[in-house]
Parts: sequence; C-alpha cells; structure tokens
Amino acid sequence: MPRVVDYPRVTLKNAYELASSIDLLGGRCSVQSAADGMKLKVSGSFNALVSATSKYGLIDIKSGQLSTTPLYRNIKLAYDDNEKIEFERQAFFSMVLFNKLYETFKGKPLPVTMLSKFLVRELNVEENIATRVKNIFIEGLKQIKLLDSDNNVIEIKPAEEEEQSNIEVMAVNNSAEEYSQNKISNSKIIEIQDSNEFSFHIVGPGINTKITIVEEEDFDILNAVIRKIKKKFNFTEGA
Repeated sequence: MPRVVDYPRVTLKNAYELASSIDLLGGRCSVQSAADGMKLKVSGSFNALVSATSKYGLIDIKSGQLSTTPLYRNIKLAYDDNEKIEFERQAFFSMVLFNKLYETFKGKPLPVTMLSKFLVRELNVEENIATRVKNIFIEGLKQIKLLDSDNNVIEIKPAEEEEQSNIEVMAVNNSAEEYSQNKISNSKIIEIQDSNEFSFHIVGPGINTKITIVEEEDFDILNAVIRKIKKKFNFTEGA
C-alpha cells in the first residue's frame, strides 16, 4: 500500500498552544517571533510543531510568516463546549492518518497495546516514532470526546453530522415573535411563563448553544448565531 507520511509529531493541544501564541502577537508573525513568544528556540522540534499545527489547519505558512486560520478562530470563539469540540474534530481529522485510524476502529475497542504495531505494519509509520504517534492519536481522541473510559472508539452518528433541520429556538415571553422573522427552517419557538429573562436555545448541525439576554451586547451574540444559520440555508437579508 502507498506509504503514509502525513502524520503529526505533536498533539492537537500543543498545536493549539502555538496558534494561540501567534494570535497574541496579532495573528501573524515570523517563525522566530512565534518561538520567542513560547520561550522556545527555533529548532527541529519547533519546526515540527509549526508543521503539525499547519497540518491541523490552525495556521497558514507563507513566505516565512505564520498566521492563524478561520478554523483556529472558530475554536477560540466557540459559543459553548459542544461547538468547540465540533471544530476541534475538524482540526483533528485534517490529519489523513488519524482519519484512517478512526474509520478503522470507530464503534470498536481500540487495541491500545497493539496499535503501534498496527501503525507500522498497516500504515507504514516509521517504527521509531510509532508509539509517539499512537499516544498523540489517543490523547486527541480523548480531547474531542471520541474515546470512552474503556477505550472504545465512539462512532459519530449520521444524525450528529448531517442533521439539516430541526433547529430549535427557545424564547421567553411573547417577544419571541420578532425573532421568528429570521426564517429559520423548521424552527420551534416555545414560550416560557413567569420569567423575567429571555433565553434562546439553538440546536442544529455544528450548533448547540443557549443564549440568555441580560444586556444589550447579548443581542450581538444572538444575531451572530442567526447569521451563521442563514448562511446554511442561503438566506439573504430582505429575502
């Protein structure tokens, strides 16, 4: 079988730390500045970190400059843990090798003790790094909530990935009507009695968030979520 060489030398967590360091420097900087920001030296190990972070899709590398990507910002600015995990899964499965491993073992026990040998024999990972790659894969699966305490690889159900409707919006009191004009397909607006707060629970593909309106700035978050949903249905303002 073709040799697989596209595998990372660092964890998704380590890669995110580098992207965060670049973000603190304005979202764009040189390799040297990124290393200085993390109090590291530019070396083979640091270059491997840069390469892996790029492969995870968290940074771009162009003309010696490193810059954060929209995927990094999506993780950083996720509204809740569920949305953050969805974006982290996108980054994790950007790695071809990890996607192959997941597809092989999803819904099954992960053969932890034999996984290094499997990587070498079936996926042509270099033997001297196979154990490290195994550990990176396992840590990543735990981070994105796809490995349980018994080392079973959790399968993402189609409904979790491909649900295109049933977006549910919960609103408090009768003012929910003004938001029904946003044309969210198949939405349900539920009135909650005897409350002084307005809460919106929005559930859909890649979204599971509850927004409570306490002050005017909270409407900015709500409107941002609604704009994101509109894009999925190709709605435009005034349509």
